[in-house]
Amino acid sequence: MFEKGTNMAEKVKQKRKKKSNIALALSIISLFAPLAVAAVTGVLSFIISLFFDQVTGTVFRVVLSIVAALSPFIMLALSLYTLRYIKKNYSKKKRKTKVKTARVIAAIAEVLSLISLGALLTWLIVSAVANYGQMIIEQFPTVVGALNLGFLQTLKLFGITLLGAIPLGLLIAFGSMSQIKPVSSAVRVFVWIIRGSPLMLQLLIIYYFPGLVFHNPIWGGGETGRYIASAVAFIINYACYFSEIYRGGIQGVPHGQQEAGMVLGLSKGQIFFKITLLQMVKRILPPMSNEIITLVKDTSLARIIALQEVIWAGQAFLKGSQGISGVIWPLFFTGVYYLAFSGLLTLLFGWIEKKLSYFKA
Repeated sequence: MFEKGTNMAEKVKQKRKKKSNIALALSIISLFAPLAVAAVTGVLSFIISLFFDQVTGTVFRVVLSIVAALSPFIMLALSLYTLRYIKKNYSKKKRKTKVKTARVIAAIAEVLSLISLGALLTWLIVSAVANYGQMIIEQFPTVVGALNLGFLQTLKLFGITLLGAIPLGLLIAFGSMSQIKPVSSAVRVFVWIIRGSPLMLQLLIIYYFPGLVFHNPIWGGGETGRYIASAVAFIINYACYFSEIYRGGIQGVPHGQQEAGMVLGLSKGQIFFKITLLQMVKRILPPMSNEIITLVKDTSLARIIALQEVIWAGQAFLKGSQGISGVIWPLFFTGVYYLAFSGLLTLLFGWIEKKLSYFKA
């Protein structure tokens, strides 16, 4: 028995030693491997410039430059993995000299990688400003004015979609939970079709189908017609997604609470609004907020029917708009609008979630 215990202790000791060796090796690799990659690519770039013609050498040097630029990301990923490995396998009290050394080396690698990434980002920004700064400054007022108009259209589409989809989704959820079998089956098939087909395809069908098949363009022409068609497509699509979230939230409330409401003499409507709905809101807030933030980005799909939202406005400067053509930075700049609006919504939903925290699960 004593020998078995000794063997077990020896195995545990060997296992810990192996893990500490792995941690130290990982930390050393995270620090020196990316530096070695950068050094080797520099040497290879010099050799290529000596032995290859200009075109071939340029291609090779571009590839090597990309590899060298990726080295800080490799260093950061390896250092974070090493720190996570140490944290997972060793508590603070059980960390011996070798493990502590590995942690310090990994932390140094992490700091160096962040400094390298910062330097790389700074170089890119400075280069962009040096080459295109004056042009961007001259074009900025015109571009921002056009993007603001496009983003206003995006906000209108976003707002009308929520106003229509939130209540319609609740009705669809009731339909899918209906005790009348034909009704629930028909609603579920409809939801399956809408959720299973691309939103872009739905936009094309809703906008073009009436005019091409029935020779009756019900949406009319111009920007207003495209906006109405887009709004209808988005409302139907998101109502179906919301309906599944509602259904999950309603069915997630324990049935015993509804029975308790019936014992208290509450009607079905009172049970839903005073018991089920209040608890459902807390349950569905995270998935609903996720869908709503997704909606912000999905509005860009409306450009498929030439709705002049913010992406369409940015892309127009590639082809030519307001005397500016062949520039791509306005298209990239549209990302600032999406990031800012998504950030505001994230903060808003976080605040609402805290306000509803009194509904403890």
